[in-house]
Amino acid sequence: MKSPTYGLSHIALKVANLDRAVAFYEAAFGARQYFRNEASAQVLGPGPTDVIAFELMPQGAGLPGGIIHFGLRLTGPDRLEEIVDRVVAAGGTVLRRGDFGEQQPFAFVRDPDGYEIEIWHENTPHHLPETSIVDRPVTLINVFKVEPANQQRVIDLLTEATERSVRYAPGFISARLHRSVDGTKVTMHSQWRSVSDYEAMRADPALLPYLQPALAIAKFEPGMYEVVSTFVPAMRGA
Repeated sequence: MKSPTYGLSHIALKVANLDRAVAFYEAAFGARQYFRNEASAQVLGPGPTDVIAFELMPQGAGLPGGIIHFGLRLTGPDRLEEIVDRVVAAGGTVLRRGDFGEQQPFAFVRDPDGYEIEIWHENTPHHLPETSIVDRPVTLINVFKVEPANQQRVIDLLTEATERSVRYAPGFISARLHRSVDGTKVTMHSQWRSVSDYEAMRADPALLPYLQPALAIAKFEPGMYEVVSTFVPAMRGA
């Protein structure tokens, strides 16, 4: 059976000083900060989908037992129910669950020994599965060629289609909408779990009120790709 997660991908640590913790992991391992508030910071790396979270909790920092929880990232938002059911069946406990917003569900569970595990789906650009060569999601780069006067109209239609319909489709991972500086193109870069998931979305009649007006004023040039290689910034000093 194929695992429904991308494996162990983040750890949360108690630290006495956020600046010092971030600086160390950036310098030593090439991580880079992408989130920060008064009480916590998060860095990406060392691996392409790894996250290290630092919580400002001086008491217990660096001591055995200082680890707060570890996380298993879902391969898609629709897999949460499946894995939560398996946790309970295996003797685990569900502590709390919810959604971070934009179809990013999560659950915190406890194993029989008492260790806390976060199971979650995240679809931000920082965590796109295109960084994982093993799973090779399908990448769509669809170009809409338009007259400059119609560029914004196409952007509005594609945005509304994605917000109202596409992002709820099974197998949808993420999408980025681009516009050319010269005003003649609009490009949608999206990733899907499989070709069949994408084709099922395209067959959904709910999209017609958005796609038909877009295609009436734009020339559509679709493209389907697979990720061959992913390149990340070199570690400092490399």
